[in-house]
Amino acid sequence: YHEVEHLNLEDERLDYAIYKIVEPLTKVALEFKPDIIYIPSFADNNQDHRAVFEACMIVFRSFAISYQSILSYEVPSSTEQSFPVQPFLFNPNYYVDIYPFLEKKLSAMSAYETEKREVPHPRSSEAIKILAQKRGFEVSLKTCEAFIILRYIW
Repeated sequence: YHEVEHLNLEDERLDYAIYKIVEPLTKVALEFKPDIIYIPSFADNNQDHRAVFEACMIVFRSFAISYQSILSYEVPSSTEQSFPVQPFLFNPNYYVDIYPFLEKKLSAMSAYETEKREVPHPRSSEAIKILAQKRGFEVSLKTCEAFIILRYIW
């Protein structure tokens, strides 16, 4: 069991004031001392996701809070919608086999009322499953989640 801390920040307004993310996130990071940080990709087409990425790069810079690994993830309907040029490409270099957990992931997404969508939307259950299969096929597994390693401590 892991605790969840909500920062209660305003949706679709985070890019206007990254400092409003940095201060509460720093407090939570110092309190919980996470081993692994999962953050949205800078390659994401959602302005809030990019703002969270930038705030995390400030909060978790190596000389500030240096005890964690940082992995960047993709968000269906946001990451793949970015421009097909660097630095807006999501090129994963770390894969996690999620085959035993795929149904649990799909169930969790179906509970996320404000974000789930119907086919053919990338956040539909079918599209999420297909993306997991695509990522799995990239590394000869049935299903995976893909990440970009920003910093990894073994």
